[in-house]
Amino acid sequence: MSWQQLSPHLYCFPDTCNVYALVDEGRALLIDGGSGEVLDHLEEIGVQVVDWVLYTHHHREQCQGHARLTAAGIRTAVPAAEAHLFRDPTCFWDDLDAHSVYSAVFVRPPREPVQVDRELQDLETFAWGPYEIGVFSTPGNSKGAVTYRVRVDGRWFLFSGDLVLEGGTMHTFYDNEWDYGHGLGPQTQANSLTVLYSLLPGTVCPSHGPILSSPKRQIRDFQRRWSRFIKQTYLRDWDWNDGIAGALGWFSQPTHLPGVRKFTDNLYKLGPYGSNGYLLRGKTGRGLMIDCGCMDEGWLDWTLRRMQQDLGLRTVEVLIPTHVHGDHYVHYGYLAENWGTECWCLDLFADHLEHPYRHQPCCLLPYYRLPLDAVPVARKLRVGERLEWDGFALTIHHLPGQTTYTAGIELDLDGTRILFNGDNQFYTGRRGGSGHEAVVARNGSQVDLQYLAGAEKQAKINPDWILTGHASEIEKPAAQIQAYLQWARSLPEVFRQFSFFDPYSLFLDPYWCVFDPWIQRLTPGAAGRVDIRVRNLYPEARPFVVRPRFPEAWQAKPKQMKTVIEPGEIHKFCVRFRIPEEAKSATHIITADITAGDYRWGEFFDARVDVLAPGTPPPRWYDRVKPG
Repeated sequence: MSWQQLSPHLYCFPDTCNVYALVDEGRALLIDGGSGEVLDHLEEIGVQVVDWVLYTHHHREQCQGHARLTAAGIRTAVPAAEAHLFRDPTCFWDDLDAHSVYSAVFVRPPREPVQVDRELQDLETFAWGPYEIGVFSTPGNSKGAVTYRVRVDGRWFLFSGDLVLEGGTMHTFYDNEWDYGHGLGPQTQANSLTVLYSLLPGTVCPSHGPILSSPKRQIRDFQRRWSRFIKQTYLRDWDWNDGIAGALGWFSQPTHLPGVRKFTDNLYKLGPYGSNGYLLRGKTGRGLMIDCGCMDEGWLDWTLRRMQQDLGLRTVEVLIPTHVHGDHYVHYGYLAENWGTECWCLDLFADHLEHPYRHQPCCLLPYYRLPLDAVPVARKLRVGERLEWDGFALTIHHLPGQTTYTAGIELDLDGTRILFNGDNQFYTGRRGGSGHEAVVARNGSQVDLQYLAGAEKQAKINPDWILTGHASEIEKPAAQIQAYLQWARSLPEVFRQFSFFDPYSLFLDPYWCVFDPWIQRLTPGAAGRVDIRVRNLYPEARPFVVRPRFPEAWQAKPKQMKTVIEPGEIHKFCVRFRIPEEAKSATHIITADITAGDYRWGEFFDARVDVLAPGTPPPRWYDRVKPG
């Protein structure tokens, strides 16, 4: 790596991010710190002392070398809105609803706390040497990100973090997902682009890649394309409020039991609370449920017993969840205890139910804070498997879409072909609407292998009815199925235009590197193991270098691993570690510094180790999860 000189007193050092050095008479101020390796190259630009490092945002690749910088006596200034993530990197896990149920791949804090010497507010001026650096709030790629503006050698320079990269592209898509498909992050980014545009003319210096050529044109073009994408592609194409109530598309009929609707004498819909459950009563009264979640348990108990009394239901023997999200099987514990119900599950995601703490994708069962945090799977169903259930035939499909881990369950109900499709597609009254769910990267975002593959499978099945995980059922869905397929076909090209990376899947998929287990709980002095699984999304074989990073004083081996991974293949790197006896009871972050070919990603991906000493009262974070 070598310096790029942007002006007589301004340099850029490419690292895990671009590290910019503002120089004055042998002293320097850094904007972002990267891995800290910049310290080994300061003499090349005539710098003896660095006074400050100013961070544009909290992401780990911006600040993973902060310990080296602090040890060198460099003071730290951070955006005030993200100061808590620098000082207490694991604090975001305390916000259960925002970060545990719905995951937090957009939060990528430093592995260890950062000493913060100054918090920078919006529209504040930071003075250093002959320079006055303006601070402008530009959230988007990160919730509290800022842009710094300073005049150097007679020119304005804007250090904009990851708000926009060369070509009107983005570093990552998933860093904008602050909520679950409601678009707050993307829309905030569109607003911040307006702020950045208002600061022009000036040279725009992003955190990754080259400085922007023609910034006025690029920013305006990006903003137009981005706003169109939010409205036409990203946001869900069904009405959320109607969808939770599920009223507009009902063709099932109400029964004398409140909250129970009837398709036929053998198929019922239970779901007055937002999540649908479907009960198939076989020819002899044997019951099979498809999904059962987010209902009042007292109501569910009363209802099933009245169905037993009034409608000929004898048992509830099996629950089949359509997909991995816990809100579709949270009542398994009640069903198992009171009805002896077994869980049958598509084998592709059975382990997510049985061992949820191994996995990172969002909405798994433990995060609903139930007494039950795992589900034993009595039967693992194979793709294409055909079940005979008390006079009816069911076929199991892999139907990826909203999440990679979705089963499409096809039922032949006396000649009517029904598809239970989970949360992939919903009823919409919009003319020509597809009813697609929002594109949520934390559910997995390989759009060709996921949304497109599922849409093509659904079109091939071509059911007479679609029964959804929430909201209204869809009768005669052929036109909507085709609209959904066309939407899915548009995704690869739509996303490709925004990607800084080639292939674009690298900018979309937050899970091409995962830790197994993602969460584990150990005691001080304990030995542990974690597997780092890396999928090569590049179209060619590449050498990958993986350097595990653990808290200071933890012992871990090996220190570095290297191998060539073929396209599409997954390689498992095994790391063993030991926690010091004196380790404090807390949540600790472990990471891996990854280089793919000649591109250094840095400590992009992480896992969690909760350390709790025996006999120690659990601190506030303990009840977030409770793995053994």
